Amino acid sequence: MVLLLAIFASSCGQQDYERILEIGITGKGIINKVEDTNVTINDDPQVRLYLTIYSKNQEPFDAVVKMVVSRVSVPRQGDWVAVKYDPEDNQKVIWIEDDDYTPEIEEEIKQIGL
Repeated sequence: MVLLLAIFASSCGQQDYERILEIGITGKGIINKVEDTNVTINDDPQVRLYLTIYSKNQEPFDAVVKMVVSRVSVPRQGDWVAVKYDPEDNQKVIWIEDDDYTPEIEEEIKQIGL
C-alpha cells in the first residue's frame, strides 16, 4: 500500500512541482530514513527523507527530499509514498499530493508492483 501525504512544502518550487507532475515519471518510494532539520514552519517540522525510488522501466535509485510535513502525520521509516521524478534529473522528486492523485497515477503505481 502506498501512503499519501499532505505536503505543505517540498524541495521543489510550485513551478517545478507542476512541471514534474505533468511530465514526470511515476514511482513508489520507500522511506529509508527520516531526519529532522531543526526547522519548523507554522508549528510543522521540516524533515529530510532518504528514499529508494522504484519505477516501471528504471533500476531503483536513491534520492533525498527535504520537506515540511504535518506534525501529526510525520512519515516513518518503511512507509511507501507515491512520487514523480524529473526524467532528466531523477534527484528532482515530488510527492504526489492527495489532490493530484488521479486514477491514472494509481494505475501506474499498481503496475510497478512491489
